[in-house]
Amino acid sequence: MRILYLFTAVLLFALMLLHFGITLEVHAANMTVDSTANIIANDGNCTLREAIILASEAIYTLDRFDNIDPSFGPSGLPQITSEITIEGNGATIERSCVVITPLFRIFSVQTDGDLTLGGLTIRNGLANTFGGGGIFKVHRL
Repeated sequence: MRILYLFTAVLLFALMLLHFGITLEVHAANMTVDSTANIIANDGNCTLREAIILASEAIYTLDRFDNIDPSFGPSGLPQITSEITIEGNGATIERSCVVITPLFRIFSVQTDGDLTLGGLTIRNGLANTFGGGGIFKVHRL
């Protein structure tokens, strides 16, 4: 069951990276995730799974939000509406510090969501409504 949660988290990140063009920084190098496949292969493409394995302690920088909850404001990642576990392997997910970056929190956990994080740093989230710059839980955290 834990593998299913990790696969779901990896798929969410891959879709987010492809859709919004988010950069993945690995120390001094940049990697572009260009495939949503859940494989490790020497095929010239870079899947999120490959990037995570290759990029221990990677930094994922979000420069725009994914969605806007009409009641609670924008979030950088898709709303958590089910049980999700993310094992970060020392990674960081952050909101960009560039001045023109809009205000948004990183995670928004909805009433029916359950988010478990391990080995992951969340930073620079900045919400202008209801607090929760890093993680916002609709009812309680």
